[in-house]
Amino acid sequence: MTRRPPEPTDPSPLHRQLIAYGACLPFLPPIRPIVAHIRQRHEIDPPSDRETLAYNLKHHPPDPLLPQVLDALRTVEWPADISFMNYVSRPELAAAWLQHHFSEDLPPDLLDRLLATIQPLCGFFLLKIVANPLARYIVVGPMELPQPLPADFVQTAFAIAPFGEPLVIAIANHAADPRQIAGEFTRTFHRTFPRPRTRRVPDQIARDAWVWLT
Repeated sequence: MTRRPPEPTDPSPLHRQLIAYGACLPFLPPIRPIVAHIRQRHEIDPPSDRETLAYNLKHHPPDPLLPQVLDALRTVEWPADISFMNYVSRPELAAAWLQHHFSEDLPPDLLDRLLATIQPLCGFFLLKIVANPLARYIVVGPMELPQPLPADFVQTAFAIAPFGEPLVIAIANHAADPRQIAGEFTRTFHRTFPRPRTRRVPDQIARDAWVWLT
């Protein structure tokens, strides 16, 4: 059977993966009790038609549910293929990992600055990537198509300055698009370290440096 060539409007492999993550999120074994518990607490019934959907959105808007969703997510034990979420949900685990691996290599003040940077980053990531779509699913149920999780779930590039000097960091997991994250890293790098396009290293830099030193 001849394979149909992709249409210009077809989602990319990365986008399809993000749709799959978004569709599966509410049904992960550790997430299903969260959905059921918050619905029961607020007497939210999954909508079955447009009228019940409109009722839920009016009487149970997703945003006020976010603090409860976040608190619950911080207790989740995530499955192996997305186990990195355990460190996002509980930044103290990430801090312990860093202290274990780098406490002998970094001065304490630098390590403290790095740890202080991690917690707000993890909190923002958890809110944006997981809590927002889950809170909305609790309200709208199956009456909306699964929304893809943001691409930051599988790949991201960002700049931080934990040591007073900007650092550009790229993070990618097995579902990432290497070319796309490379481009995102390059754009973030140039935004963080703007420089004239005419600047270049001389071809004979080793010889010239030796002459200067001599």
